[in-house]
Amino acid sequence: AALEYCCRYVDEVDLEADAAGIASCTRALLLGVRRATAVRKLVYGLLLLFTALSVLVLTAVAIHCCLLAAVMPARVVPVLIAAESVILTTRKLQNALNESARKVRRKIMGLERVGDDVDTAVRTTETYLLR
Repeated sequence: AALEYCCRYVDEVDLEADAAGIASCTRALLLGVRRATAVRKLVYGLLLLFTALSVLVLTAVAIHCCLLAAVMPARVVPVLIAAESVILTTRKLQNALNESARKVRRKIMGLERVGDDVDTAVRTTETYLLR
């Protein structure tokens, strides 16, 4: 994604190439790197490696938690319950914030019907924001 971004916007940085309407040599170099099979294989290989390592670490942590819960349940179970309560609280907060954002979007869309009267728009906005 970073390489794609650089390929699209490098000419805006190079003002001389942009003024001439040609692609800069930097952009040509970036496009060459993007097309290179070795770079593409390297990126996919690293992605596969990091995904496999992430799955391995998560599996090891899950197995470790299960073993700890079996050996020392008095110490581990409260920690697991606390972690679950944090996750549930975060989900509830996210849902509440999403619902609040939807309500604000609906109210803002309703402001389009106010018309060209600026005073009415300001009063309506203040009314919605102060509720």
